[in-house]
Amino acid sequence: MKKSKHFRKDVIIARIIAAVLLIIIIALLSFAISRLTKSSGQDKDSQNTENTQSGNQDIENVDSEDTQEETTQEDTESDVTPEPEPSVDAKTYVKTTANLNLRVEPNTSCSTLASIPKDTKIEVVEDLERWYKVIYNGQEGYVSKTYVVVVDAE
Repeated sequence: MKKSKHFRKDVIIARIIAAVLLIIIIALLSFAISRLTKSSGQDKDSQNTENTQSGNQDIENVDSEDTQEETTQEDTESDVTPEPEPSVDAKTYVKTTANLNLRVEPNTSCSTLASIPKDTKIEVVEDLERWYKVIYNGQEGYVSKTYVVVVDAE
């Protein structure tokens, strides 16, 4: 009789351990699925721009270094006169640093109007927080500021 009680305790302990392990596995799978769902919620543009972002890091690093040097020079050279701001009617242009989607609205979840090739110069209509409203091939749309640089109107 004592053997069967001892056997029962071992079986109960084994079942508890199995249940705990099962709960941990379910929690890990739920976490993994939620991460994948968030990732798959991004559209092709976000995924493409993430891929090109690593290639553009060198460019961005150079830009940030140039900005830091300019700031340092401005701090040390106080007698330099600042350049006049462009007039209101002056047009602004940007050049794409990667293949870029022209969007219907300023967000990555909306549809695209066109695909703009890398190094294309486009006219800016409006400057928004993280987006530019631009004209490309006669179509007005939006591009992310992350993947364009301001260029001269030449």
